[in-house]
Amino acid sequence: MEIRRETRSYDPLFPFTLLYMMIGEPDQKVNFHHFHDWYEIVYVHKGTGSFLIDKQFYSMKKGDLYVIPGDIIHHPNPSAVEPYVCSVLLFHPHMIHSSVLGDEVSYLAPFEQTIRDSRHCLLLTENEQKEAEKIFMEMNKEAASGRVGSRHAQLLHLHWILLMISRRPKEVARQQRAHHHSKSELWMKEILLYIDDHLLDGNLNLGTLSKQALVSQEHFSRVFKKVTGVSLPSYIGMKRLYRAKNLLLNSDYPISYISDYCGFKSPSYFHHKFREEIGTTPGDYRKRNQNK
Repeated sequence: MEIRRETRSYDPLFPFTLLYMMIGEPDQKVNFHHFHDWYEIVYVHKGTGSFLIDKQFYSMKKGDLYVIPGDIIHHPNPSAVEPYVCSVLLFHPHMIHSSVLGDEVSYLAPFEQTIRDSRHCLLLTENEQKEAEKIFMEMNKEAASGRVGSRHAQLLHLHWILLMISRRPKEVARQQRAHHHSKSELWMKEILLYIDDHLLDGNLNLGTLSKQALVSQEHFSRVFKKVTGVSLPSYIGMKRLYRAKNLLLNSDYPISYISDYCGFKSPSYFHHKFREEIGTTPGDYRKRNQNK
């Protein structure tokens, strides 16, 4: 598979990464079509581009803030004219603590909402943009300082930006902007929806999908890779793996049944791909995570 489980070098006591003021390079392959079980926040400082998150395409603009839960394929494409500059926060949700203080708030509510409604883009007001940019700047200073307590300071800043997002008025939090898509993105969106609806079909392949799109197989493969950043087999394989992970955690189905149900060739092949991509066997993954 071209989509790989992202592995980062980090201290297990501090599962957190800040990528500050990253510049999109149109001529370079950006490996953001990764997947991981960490949560992610992407803030656009300036510039433009497009952002595929799951089945949605977004037009990246200054002030956009993207909220991305774990295990979602995402891939940004910077504009060749005015490439985006963005900051990226990656963190494990276990880092986030919500104490019961008689003031009900969930720092992870934006991610939970995103899972429910599949809308990943928040439009920040000018004041919110200034606040977010200040938080990212201070967080970066702390990361670079190496001072005693710098990790605590970064974690406090992370909680603060999550609180800022969580307390936004509901009528503001999910404003929708008209996103302008290229022709290829428009028909590709329909294809991604079709793939989700027919993910378990045995005949879900290049031939079937190119006929569905009314284009040649060569053209389909070229456009799919350009728009999504990955090949069709990689995309289908990883989506099936996501489905299997969900069933392992939320059902008592036997692993052999899940393997067959999710479209894997055999239980042994399912074990091989699961271990290759997730880093453990399906059985061990279920034992470690089902009761969390």
